[in-house]
Amino acid sequence: MVPVRFRFLLSWLATMVGLGMACIAHAQKADPHQRKETDSFSDPIKTYDAFLRAIKANDLPKARACHTISDKDDSRTLDVIVGIWITFHRFSETARSKLGNRAWAELQEWNCNIARDECTNEAIERTRSYLKQAVVTKKNDTAEMVIKWGPKVPFEEPVFHFSEESPIAVFRQVKGDWKLDFRAETGMEKAADFFKPGGWGSMIRDEMQIIEKTTLEIERGKLTTAQQTIDALEGRLEALKNKYDPDHVKERAAWRQKEKEASNVPVPNATDFPTGSLAWASSHCPIVAVAPSGVTYVFWVAKGQERAPNPVLPLIPTEYAFNLAKEPEWSSAPAVSVYRNGVWSKPAVLVEGKRQCMPVFAWCQGESLHLLVSGEQGEFTNHLVLDSEQKSWKRVAQLPVRLWDDDMFRQLGSTVHVATIEGNLLEARHVSYLLFNGSEWSKPLPIKESENRYRGTMCSRLAVGKQGTAYVGWWSDKSGAGIYGLAAVRSGQVSATRIEFADKPIRKGEFDLGVAPNGAVLIAYQAALPDEHADAKKLHVRRREGERWTAPELIGGEGTRLHGAIRVFGNDRATLVTWVTNEDYPVDGGILAKSFRRLAATDGKTWTHSRWIARQQSLRGKGVPESAPDVQAAIDVNGRVHMVWSFAYCMVFNLVGDLEKK
Repeated sequence: MVPVRFRFLLSWLATMVGLGMACIAHAQKADPHQRKETDSFSDPIKTYDAFLRAIKANDLPKARACHTISDKDDSRTLDVIVGIWITFHRFSETARSKLGNRAWAELQEWNCNIARDECTNEAIERTRSYLKQAVVTKKNDTAEMVIKWGPKVPFEEPVFHFSEESPIAVFRQVKGDWKLDFRAETGMEKAADFFKPGGWGSMIRDEMQIIEKTTLEIERGKLTTAQQTIDALEGRLEALKNKYDPDHVKERAAWRQKEKEASNVPVPNATDFPTGSLAWASSHCPIVAVAPSGVTYVFWVAKGQERAPNPVLPLIPTEYAFNLAKEPEWSSAPAVSVYRNGVWSKPAVLVEGKRQCMPVFAWCQGESLHLLVSGEQGEFTNHLVLDSEQKSWKRVAQLPVRLWDDDMFRQLGSTVHVATIEGNLLEARHVSYLLFNGSEWSKPLPIKESENRYRGTMCSRLAVGKQGTAYVGWWSDKSGAGIYGLAAVRSGQVSATRIEFADKPIRKGEFDLGVAPNGAVLIAYQAALPDEHADAKKLHVRRREGERWTAPELIGGEGTRLHGAIRVFGNDRATLVTWVTNEDYPVDGGILAKSFRRLAATDGKTWTHSRWIARQQSLRGKGVPESAPDVQAAIDVNGRVHMVWSFAYCMVFNLVGDLEKK
C-alpha cells in the first residue's frame, strides 16, 4: 500500500507536467525565531508530530531527520521528497499574507495542486490535533498510523495529508527511533533511482526552484496580485515543459489557441449556491421555484439536524415532517437557499430532528410557495404551502402515494401535473397520473397500458399541452430495446399508444417529452445506433402529427459521444432541449475529457445553435462548462429558464429574448 502522503505527490505529478512547484534553497533555511528543541522519535506519533512542526517552521533539516532512507540520503532525494511540502507551505503562507485571501482563492482556482489548502498553518495544526486519536499498529520493526478524521474533514476543514481510512504514514524502527520509511512510502529500493534519467526527480527539483523564485518575488513585493503570480508561474512552467518535452511544443501551442477560442464562446456563468456543512447527497438533484417577483428558492437534501440553524424560511411543523430516521447517521431533511435582491441567503434546514424527509417538487403560485415532501416510512406525500403573512407552513393535502424526486412534474399556470411510478425500483408496477388543479388534487389515475409485466426497470416522462392535456410517457426494460408508450390524459380519459421507431429506435429510456410551440407533443431522444453511425452523436427530435410521428430533426452532434440525460422544458413561445455529451475541452495547454451539458431551443421553425448551458463559477477568467448530469428547471413569467444541479444555479436561457436575437 502506498501511503496517502506519497499518493498526493504522485497525483500532483500527474497534473503538473508543467504546472509548477516550490523550492529548495530557501526552504532549507529554518525560521530563525523557531525555538530550538530536540525532537523525540520514541514512538510514531511523536515522530509525525515532529515532521509536522518542521514543515510549519520551514525547517528542512528537521523534516529530513524524521525519515529513514536506504543510502543515508547521499543522493539528496529527501531535499525534494520532503522539501516539496515545505515549498508548498511557504508559497501558501506567503501568498495568503502578502496577496490576501481573495488572491489566495484565485490561485487555488487556477491550480489547487500548487496553492494547496492542506499546506497552510491551519491545516497542519488541525492534523496535529487529530494525532491525539491516531491508532498505531506495530509489527516487529515496522508500524502504520491511521487517523480517525472528523465529519467536516477535508472539505470544510482542510488537513495536512487527509488519508481517509488508509494509513497516513508508514514507519520503521532504526536504532530505537521510529522514522518515516522512505522505501515503504515510495516503493524505491534505491533512493538515487529518483533522479534517474527519464524519471520525475530532476523535473520536480526544477519546478521547486521555479516556485521558490516566485515565492521570493511575492515576499519582496515584485508580484502584488494573483494574476501577476499566475502569469509568472505559467510562463516559467511552460518553458520547463518545453525543456523536458520538446516534441510537443507545437501541439501545446495549438491547444492554447483552442482553449482561447473555447473560452470566448458566449455562455452564462453559473452560481454555486451555499450549502455549508449541511449538504448530504449530491445524487439528489436540487429543486427550483421562482416567484413573479424574481425570488428564487432552491431546495436540496441536507443532513438531519437535532437543532436546525435559524432558518431563512419557517421550520416545517414536526407533524408534517415524517418519522425520525431508523439510522440517524443516514437521516435527511429538506434544506433551502434563497436568491433575493441579487444575494444568496445562508443555507437553512427546514426540519428539526434527524428525520427522513425528502423535498420532491416545489413551485410558486403567485408569491405563494408550494412544496411537496415525502418520507421513506410512509406511503404518502405532504403538500405544504408557505403562508407569507402568518410566516408558517400549512398542509394543503396529503397525497395517498409516495412521490420521489425522480418522478416527473410539470407546472402550467396554477396547475401541477405528476407522472409517478407505483411500486419500488425493483418491482415497478405501472405509471400513475395526478393533477393539482390549483385548489385540490385528483385521485391517482393508473395508466393501465403501462403495466410493467416483466417487472424490469421503469421510468416515466411527462409533458402538458396548452389546453391542459397531459402526455404521459414510459419505458419498461425488457431484453432488447424495451417497451415505450404514450398516453394522452384529459378530464380523466386516457388514450394510449405504443412509441415505436423502426428506423432509429430509442436507446434504453434516454428520452423526454415536451410540447412544441404549435401545441404538438414532441419527443427528444438518443437513438440506438452504432457508434460509427453518422447520426449516433446527434439528438433526435420528432413531433406528433395526428397518429404519426414526423421524421427526426437532428440537433447537436458535438463532442466524442452523446451521453444522454435528456430533458425538455418550454412555454407557449418556445421549447428548450438539453442533453449531455462527452467532449474534449482544451485547458492549460492540454485536454480535459469529461461530460458537459448542452442546450438548443426552437420557436417551432428553426433551432438555435447547440451550446453549453453555463460555465462554472470562476473568480478569474472564464470557467470550464458545467457537467450537470441531472438538472431541474423552472420557467418564470418572463420566459426565463432557471436551471439547478448539484450544487449550482444559472438562468440559462430566455425563451423569448434569446430567440428574438437568433
